[in-house]
Amino acid sequence: MALIVYPTKDWNTFIDLVRADAIIGSLKTDNGYLALSDTEKEAILVETALLIRMCATSLPKTIEPDLELAQAYLAVYATTTDMTAFTISSGAIKKEWAGAVGQEFFEGGIQGSAMDFPPIVVSLLKQYGCKQGGGKFSMSYVGRS
Repeated sequence: MALIVYPTKDWNTFIDLVRADAIIGSLKTDNGYLALSDTEKEAILVETALLIRMCATSLPKTIEPDLELAQAYLAVYATTTDMTAFTISSGAIKKEWAGAVGQEFFEGGIQGSAMDFPPIVVSLLKQYGCKQGGGKFSMSYVGRS
């Protein structure tokens, strides 16, 4: 798979392999990232860029160092963590009715590595609207009694 660096059209990563290796090589630990094959590294970079893209509500017009660093830290984390795994915890179901119209809310939680970026990554991505770190959700529908 070819890496296409942001902001190029159809981009799939914020950093290329050379930049990722340089940044990650300067970190305290690499969790085995540097020992991976280029193909494995590319897959991790594409996955982590996708997760950042899903989390961020806005991105800069050009690449910024904190975005590169966030992806590098996330790539290290993803080396030993399945970033796509999550579980849905059970929660209370609340029903509210106003005459014949009602809503039902499930207040559960999504827990797992896909919902939990390391604190340093959350901090680096905060300026892009990313508030990753676990989440609660609710679902609603309109029904009739």
